[in-house]
Amino acid sequence: MAEETQQKILDAVEKLILLKGLSHVTTKEIAHETGLSEGVLYRHFKHKDEIFFAIMCKHLPTLLDAFHVSSPYGVVDWVRNLQAAEEATLTHGRHSETVRARELSPGEGGLVLKALITGSGPCDRYFGVALGAPLEDFEFAAQRHPVFLLQNAN
Repeated sequence: MAEETQQKILDAVEKLILLKGLSHVTTKEIAHETGLSEGVLYRHFKHKDEIFFAIMCKHLPTLLDAFHVSSPYGVVDWVRNLQAAEEATLTHGRHSETVRARELSPGEGGLVLKALITGSGPCDRYFGVALGAPLEDFEFAAQRHPVFLLQNAN
């Protein structure tokens, strides 16, 4: 039941993001779209950013593919592309958003991962860190898998 409710929330948020854009989606709208109360949303996700993070993780393989570029020198990986990009335009459906990418230090990335790893989320296996692990484990994960802050460029 909990997984079904989480999926219902994620599906509603994806729909709202396509219609309104990420920065314009509110928890009130999510609750209305799902037919759930805002309190129920917060029982499944600690905060709105956690919902967005879960959606990003769901689409991570597609996002990573988008940052791989074939060139005469072989495939350039997504980390190098984000490191080199001052700005990028991300498009999902009919909505486009211009973002700036900043690679976080392992210390910053470790703190972000520690706050977002839930023990049952879609990115837990990707980063290979268990809920409750010491901060050093999260910092090591951020060294192996760089963490980027994407900020709206507008």
